[in-house]
Amino acid sequence: MQFTLKSAIMLALLAFVAGCLHLEQEINLDNNNSGKFRIFFSVPRATADKLADPDNSQHLAWRQLFDIRRGQKLYEDGSGLSVTRYRVFDRDARRHVRIEGRIDDLERAFASGKLGAWKLESVGANTRLTARLPESADPAGEDARRELWDGLYLNLIVTVPGTIVDTSASEYRKNRAKWTFDTDDTKDFLSQPPRIYVEFKD
Repeated sequence: MQFTLKSAIMLALLAFVAGCLHLEQEINLDNNNSGKFRIFFSVPRATADKLADPDNSQHLAWRQLFDIRRGQKLYEDGSGLSVTRYRVFDRDARRHVRIEGRIDDLERAFASGKLGAWKLESVGANTRLTARLPESADPAGEDARRELWDGLYLNLIVTVPGTIVDTSASEYRKNRAKWTFDTDDTKDFLSQPPRIYVEFKD
């Protein structure tokens, strides 16, 4: 099985406010085309208020995400996802959004882009899951990449229905891989997009 997608939501988060975005996403895959997901992100309160401006149509997705009813509907509509918990709250001068739920149909969920730009494919007898992060409009310009990524904290966790045989993750064990990117510490993040992949066998 192979399918590619473009993110409708999570990469939009990165593209709009990567420089002040803290994002953690966890995906747990089962071997029956389903699973669970958890997304937790925050932005400075001042940024959240600016993104809530109803006169700016570019920020429509943000206004929906900051509204529990509309945000849940945004995630569930035609996506193969079911939201079981949706919270929006302010803490430590930041606005936080926590979304948890089930992946009822993995192929539809990935194809929707609502969990990010993931690709799942067969590699011989194994299965490989990869993610693509957005790049700056100028792929040769480190200054443009710095503007896009500087200050970003990104944490990705994936649990797969098998044994990991190869991964680019900085931390992994048996069937769980974790990538952490803090552009204040990881300067390579600014010079080239990181590779995110995990290959596993049943």
